[in-house]
Amino acid sequence: MKHADTSVIGVLCAPLFAPLSSLAVSLIGWIGPLACAFAIAGIAVGGARIAHAAAVVDKLYGTNRNFILTVDQNDGSATEFANHPEFDFLGLAFDSTGRLFASGCIQICSWDSEWLLFELDSLTGEVVDVIGTVIQDSGTNVKMFSLSVQPGTDVLFGFSVDTSSDPLSARIWTIDKSTAAATLVTPTVPAGCPSGCSENAAFGFATDGTLYHIYGDGSVGTDLMTLDPSTGAELTSVPITTVASDRSYDFGSLAVRSDGVIFSYSDIFRFPRQRGQPPPDPPFAPPALSMIDPAMAVATELGTRDSPSYAFDVDFYRVVAESIGLDIKPDGDPNSINPSVEGVLPVAILGSDSFDVANVDVMTLAFGSGGASLAHWRCPHFEDVNGDGLTDLLGHFRIQQTGIQFGDMEACVTGETLDGTPLEGCDAIRTVPDMDGDDLLDVDEAAIGTDALNPDTDGDGYDDGQEVLVMGTDPLNAKDPKPIRGRKRRGTRH
Repeated sequence: MKHADTSVIGVLCAPLFAPLSSLAVSLIGWIGPLACAFAIAGIAVGGARIAHAAAVVDKLYGTNRNFILTVDQNDGSATEFANHPEFDFLGLAFDSTGRLFASGCIQICSWDSEWLLFELDSLTGEVVDVIGTVIQDSGTNVKMFSLSVQPGTDVLFGFSVDTSSDPLSARIWTIDKSTAAATLVTPTVPAGCPSGCSENAAFGFATDGTLYHIYGDGSVGTDLMTLDPSTGAELTSVPITTVASDRSYDFGSLAVRSDGVIFSYSDIFRFPRQRGQPPPDPPFAPPALSMIDPAMAVATELGTRDSPSYAFDVDFYRVVAESIGLDIKPDGDPNSINPSVEGVLPVAILGSDSFDVANVDVMTLAFGSGGASLAHWRCPHFEDVNGDGLTDLLGHFRIQQTGIQFGDMEACVTGETLDGTPLEGCDAIRTVPDMDGDDLLDVDEAAIGTDALNPDTDGDGYDDGQEVLVMGTDPLNAKDPKPIRGRKRRGTRH
C-alpha cells in the first residue's frame, strides 16, 4: 500500500509507520480515522468468505381487524402492512408457495356475520380474491378464528370455536383453498375430551409438521399441547410458565418460527398485591407478544404495545434469502475483534457479476446477533475493496450493538434489496482481548512489539493505539510522533 494522504468522505488519513502498514488495517479500536485506510483503492482482501447456502428468513405477520401487520420479533412492535377498512380479518396463514390466506368478514365480524376466506397479495397485502363463504357439509357457516398450513401437504387448516356448545369448544377443520369448503377433523380439542375441552383457537404448525395448540378452558391458565393433525388427539401437554411472576397470560394466537420457537400474542392479567408490597400496576396491561420455548413451555414477554399492535392471528412468511459475499474488516485475516471495546467495525458487502450492491436497501441492514444498524455518522459508501473490478458496499457498525461475544467464530449481516428480497452473508471472526485498553488487540501488540499491559509503550504521551491507528507513527520510538499536518493531538495520558 502506498503511503499517501488519502481523503475518503472528508476524513483525512495518516500515512502509516512503514513496519505497521500491513498490520494497521487488521486492527480494531478507534475505527473512525482507521476506516478511511480500508477505503484506499487497491487493497487486497484477505479472508473474505461467501455466505452459507441460501438461508430461510422468517417474517412475522399478524391480523388486527382491518389491519394486516408486520411484527418485530425482538420487541413485539407492529407496523401497518395493509389497511382494509371494508374488511375485518382474524385468521392468517401462508402456504409453501407464498400465497397468503385470511379468514374474516365484510365490515365487522360478529356471531351472525358471514365468515369468508380471502386470498391476499403477500407483497402488498391487497385483497386478491374473496374465495367464498366458509361452509361445512351441512351448509352452516363456520367462524374461522385462526388458520395454519400443514407443511408437506400444504393443506389449509382452520380453527373455530363452537358457540352453540356449553361450555364453548374449539374445533379443527381443513379448508379447500379454491372453494372455502370446510371439512371437520374433530369437534373437540383435544379429540374425545369428555369435559374441560379447550375453548382457545391458538393453533399453528411447525416446519417439521408438529401441530401446536395453546389450551385454554375459559380461565387464564394455559398449557402448550401438541396434537395429531389427522384426529386432533392430544400427544403431549406441558403447563406454560412465564418469566414474570406477577402476572398471567391469556394466549390467543400462535405461530412457529423455522427454528421451532413459538410466538404468541396474549392479554395480560396482573395478580393482586400482597400486604407490604408496593402498589401494583393496573390489573390489565396492553397485550404482549411472547416467545415460548417449545421444550420447556417457558414464555418470555417481548414487549407490550397498544392497539393496533395486538394480532388475533400470526404466521411466518418464510422467504429464501439471497446469499451474498461478506468481508468483515477488509484486509483482516483472521478478523480479530475485541467485543468489549467501543467503536465501529467495517463490514463490506461484496458485489459480484450476479449481485449489484447498489440494489441494497441500507436502512434494512442488521449485523450480528444484536442486529446492529449502520452507524449513523459513518454513511455507507461504494468502492472496490478487494480489487476485483466490481463495486462493493462498505459500512460500519457499532461493536457494542452487534451482540458479538467472546468465543464467537462467525458473524452475519442480514438485510433486503430495494425490491424486498432478503439477503444474508456471513464471515469468520476471532474474538480477542485488549488488556491495556489502548485500542490495540493484544495479538497485534505482540506482532508490533508494544507492551500489551502498557497503553503508552514508548512513554511519549500518546497511546499505542493512537499512534498506530490515527497518526501512523512509531509506538516504539519516543521521538516519533510526527503529528499529521492539520490535526491536533488527541490528548496525553500521564
